[in-house]
Amino acid sequence: MNVVPAPGRPWTLLDFSRTGQRSVGEVGVYAPLVFEPTEPTAPTDPTPAEPQYIALGRRRDDEYLYGGTIEPRRSGRVYPAQEVLAALDDCPFLDSASITTVAAGGSTLAQRFVLLGFLGHESDERFAALRPARSAELLRMLSRRLGEDLLPDRIELFPLHARRKQDAVDHDWCQRQYVTGALFQKARTPMFRHMAALRQTTR
Repeated sequence: MNVVPAPGRPWTLLDFSRTGQRSVGEVGVYAPLVFEPTEPTAPTDPTPAEPQYIALGRRRDDEYLYGGTIEPRRSGRVYPAQEVLAALDDCPFLDSASITTVAAGGSTLAQRFVLLGFLGHESDERFAALRPARSAELLRMLSRRLGEDLLPDRIELFPLHARRKQDAVDHDWCQRQYVTGALFQKARTPMFRHMAALRQTTR
């Protein structure tokens, strides 16, 4: 997990504000530097360049500790969550869906991507009976439309409705509800199930 600067390649640490401001401390976002003189005879001034997504922290001397990426990635690539969700727009049994991320742990600081499927209100018996087939159908749709490389690491289905903000799914709410276990608790709580049924009848 230790990294050292590449010889002859200037770079700097930026703070986590994503404004381009240099980091005052010894942790920040790695950014290579490029020299862009305004005139041929003018002194060059190094400018932070892209990419800017790797978090580093000084460990000792010239060694830095790799802190992962500042946004969730899979094998170094951004996961196309919006494209995955768009591929499921016509799924007949989904009321709405969201992609959430969780830390996988381990030395690689990997992330796992979870597809949250909200089905709306239905009975426990119907939900349990159809869940395996529905999960398989979601995987089939995504595999056929986007390829197996973009399949989520896990699919979780809930007989609930997702919160909406300005007529769109509130993905931040979905993330918080999933990582705290609130979605699983609500799916087993009669009050929230009744609220889901009421919301469905008033649409």
